[in-house]
Amino acid sequence: MEEITKEKKSNVLFPNLLAELARLNMSKSELANEIGMAVSSIYGKFNGATDWTLEDMDAIKRALEAHGGQETSLDYLFRRAL
Repeated sequence: MEEITKEKKSNVLFPNLLAELARLNMSKSELANEIGMAVSSIYGKFNGATDWTLEDMDAIKRALEAHGGQETSLDYLFRRAL
């Protein structure tokens, strides 16, 4: 009998960004407040309903670094999961 395997796709769109938030013990809501964005807007961007702007991405990068995060590239932070 042939074994059937299914590859489970990740439902996380931005795993590196979420990993950096976890390292800093920062929630999405805290990040939204830090960069002056509505919490509902940041959740929409994280789930792919709306796109990140370059200004959003730069503000997030600076906020993470200001909270002790590693200096990273925007490409790294906003790389989508496959």
